[in-house]
Amino acid sequence: MVRDLSTRAERVVGVVYCRHPLSFAPSEISQRARSGVTTAVFTSAPPLLPFKSYLPKFVSAFGLPNMVARDVDRRALADGNVIADVLGLLPVSPTLRRDAPAITPPSSISLSTEAVRIAENLATLGDEGQPMAQAFRPHLQRFLMDIEGAPIRLSDEEKAFLLAESEPHLAYLSETFGLDLLAPPDTDDGEEQALFGPAFVESLARAVRRLLDEIESS
Repeated sequence: MVRDLSTRAERVVGVVYCRHPLSFAPSEISQRARSGVTTAVFTSAPPLLPFKSYLPKFVSAFGLPNMVARDVDRRALADGNVIADVLGLLPVSPTLRRDAPAITPPSSISLSTEAVRIAENLATLGDEGQPMAQAFRPHLQRFLMDIEGAPIRLSDEEKAFLLAESEPHLAYLSETFGLDLLAPPDTDDGEEQALFGPAFVESLARAVRRLLDEIESS
């Protein structure tokens, strides 16, 4: 890819946006739940981004002077917008950069804690060895997204484990790119949001109704 692009431009630059482990984990847990695989944090493949494992091959291909690593946290982005941040790296008109914050790129929204628990249990149910989650995979994404409830919250033990596992990867970013990722703000107000409350029950009813309608019409 780099060789091909080099025939079209005087300089080819690779840009990577990185996410702090404690910010990434809930999204990865949600994605694993949607895929019907284990969402456990304490595993041999914890939900984190192994920067040190896969970024060196890009550095080797582009060359370190042609690699830019950025923090995807809104607090670190130009105008808090990733599009504006990317445009700031390009020789584009000031007008385009000025209007960029008006564009909100789509984002992957984490599932609720209740949705993850339902997905975990679906993954264990099956017929003749096929997980239940596979039976309605085309509809599983929307079904789980429709289930409202408490946001995914990592325990203190899970946070400590992820940070320990991420230490060599965070050190790689800092040493190679001078990039120190911002940890997500602590939003713990000291009160645990009650699980499986009225909002969950109502949203589950709607999700089941939609699921049945989709299956019936497919």
